[in-house]
Amino acid sequence: MIFNGHTSESVDELDEETFTDIQIMYADGILGNKKILQVGAETNLVIYNYLRGKNQKSYETKDFLGQANAYIYYEPSVEEKQAAAVTAWATLLPQKIMERMSGGNEAYNHLRNRGDG
Repeated sequence: MIFNGHTSESVDELDEETFTDIQIMYADGILGNKKILQVGAETNLVIYNYLRGKNQKSYETKDFLGQANAYIYYEPSVEEKQAAAVTAWATLLPQKIMERMSGGNEAYNHLRNRGDG
């Protein structure tokens, strides 16, 4: 994938994380026009909620976006939320407490090998 005047050599020099970020940005613009979908859905949301009857349920953005809702407003799974919470908690612990927890703890070893500890 060569883009915006880059050569194949300059693309080869990119690390994997940067290259993945570039691919996601490219896909956001080409595959979904994310901002256009958001503005269109939010505009419809305001208009439809203004025109709805008093006893009707309120419309939500997902009513207008359909399957694109999961793409635009990504909701992490319970496991992803728990993993993020544990990682955040563990990064706040002082190094000495982490060393005490090192007795065969896989989570500790994972954090230590990451280079953050």
